Amino acid sequence: MKARLGIWLAVAAMTAQAWAQPAPALPFKTAHWRCKIEASGLSIPSETWFRAPGQFRSVINAAGHEMISLVNGNDVFIFQPGATIGMKLDRATVRQQAKGIESDDLIQQVRQWKARGRKVGSESLNGRECDIYEISETVSGQATKGKVWLWTKNDFPLRAALQIGNLATEMTMSEVELDVPVADELFRTPPDMQFQDLGALMKVLPELQQLQNLRGPPGQPR
Repeated sequence: MKARLGIWLAVAAMTAQAWAQPAPALPFKTAHWRCKIEASGLSIPSETWFRAPGQFRSVINAAGHEMISLVNGNDVFIFQPGATIGMKLDRATVRQQAKGIESDDLIQQVRQWKARGRKVGSESLNGRECDIYEISETVSGQATKGKVWLWTKNDFPLRAALQIGNLATEMTMSEVELDVPVADELFRTPPDMQFQDLGALMKVLPELQQLQNLRGPPGQPR
């Protein structure tokens, strides 16, 4: 369960949360795209809807399990279609738990590499002209190297091939639509679903573990 949760959190951070803090320079208010992330032998597809200033919905297929990640402001909801119980976290917890892959809001970071990277060429991806930038820097404490393909028209990242620490990651965007109608219900949680506040639980886990260590293993005198 812990490993599966790590995958879900990581993909959520890389695909959707990346637009949860849009920069003022973003030339659009809504967006829809599909993404495929390949890392550590996994190929993880997702579909994301975004609406400024901080709403997104991502449908993720990780390890054969479909998950929905929904962000409204600082609240993150993760649940499976048809389930009755889901998880609720805050964005800070998601970022902390997914730090093995998440790279300081990856998609937003990719756009910033235009200013700090080195342009090495141009290429057309599915009929969209892109500028290719080579980058080499440290992001969130991780050495990050690779190339990113930015849509020349608006700097939207359409592809990224990165080495983040020891992790090789390939991210490919498709079916990108900007400033398209996005329905309100996409950002609503199911009305009959109960959410467990996993963020609150994670905050007290260190104290619970420390208390258990003081008590000693079951069956031993305290």
